[in-house]
Amino acid sequence: MTEVLRGITYARETLTPEFAKEILPLLEEHFLEIDPFQSKPLDPDWDAYFSFQLAGFLRVFTARDHEGTLIGYSVAFVRSDLHHKGSTRSSADIFFIRKDRRGFGLQFLLWCNDRLREEGIEIDFQHISDKHDWGKMAARAGYGRIETVWGKVL
Repeated sequence: MTEVLRGITYARETLTPEFAKEILPLLEEHFLEIDPFQSKPLDPDWDAYFSFQLAGFLRVFTARDHEGTLIGYSVAFVRSDLHHKGSTRSSADIFFIRKDRRGFGLQFLLWCNDRLREEGIEIDFQHISDKHDWGKMAARAGYGRIETVWGKVL
């Protein structure tokens, strides 16, 4: 489904090698903004992403400006909920909007929620970095804080 809201085109897209090349500059910008392990270079495992897509577990949603330029994305993994048999959950991998184009994040997040709900997905988890905390926006969309994840480089 594709929809235009306030001049931004939202769509569910398929991950292709061409799309992987297109999204890479935004991934690099995103990486620099939030990745806690900057000592490790960004190196997406595209083969794994393609295999998740083939298995039906990957959802890629995009936001594009009026010229078709990619300005934001939401990538999530969808699977059965191992804690609630018969339920399906979505877990965000990445959610990002280019710094110079922010301001429609809530609209984009809600649009993505609607697409997931249309598929029968019952729960969506968003992983929000402490380095760029957009938890207030998530709260406006109805999300609540569940847990804090801690990590370190070994």
